[in-house]
Amino acid sequence: PAGASPQSRFVRKIPLVAFRVGGERVEVPAILRRCQYSLLATLIGSRTAIPIRRNTEGEIPVTSASSPAAFRLLAHFVTSEAGAAAVLDQFGDAVVGGAGGAHAAAALSALRLDAEYFLGSTTNDLDFGDFTQSLQLFAMRRGVSPGALLCPSGMAWSVHPGFRPNVSKLNQQPGCQSAWGAGCALRGQMQQAQHVA
Repeated sequence: PAGASPQSRFVRKIPLVAFRVGGERVEVPAILRRCQYSLLATLIGSRTAIPIRRNTEGEIPVTSASSPAAFRLLAHFVTSEAGAAAVLDQFGDAVVGGAGGAHAAAALSALRLDAEYFLGSTTNDLDFGDFTQSLQLFAMRRGVSPGALLCPSGMAWSVHPGFRPNVSKLNQQPGCQSAWGAGCALRGQMQQAQHVA
């Protein structure tokens, strides 16, 4: 365009991936920075042998998140250069809705469950641990006991601490012949995990 600076011609547009969560559109950069092999990273990077279903607007429908705000926070954690604490500071208040007390505790507990589901499958526990530690500090600053985020009453996060399914096996591999083959590989991995238990 006329009058554009020479630098503006070289600005690279970052590709976005869009989700539909609870009736809201959630967009994040399609650049993974952490939790590379988590379920959320797999969705953001569309790195599966089986195509990910999208709606007519090109959004990936997500029905398992506790709220659009919680999903947005987790998606930005995976894609942002900023640390976990900065992402929580930027998006965390939208999750708790500015409320305190029991509502904030319930919202943050739901966020913790979402993190287990969407980020917990990463093979790098350092990223997941960084997020949960930052979430506990965020909770304390909001007057919520960090102990409430460790594990809901009567539930265990994992039968075998440290074991997380390797969703990278779902990533598209050279020479992958069919969706059936990918399903067999995942089924075999899950059976192997059950034998460990």
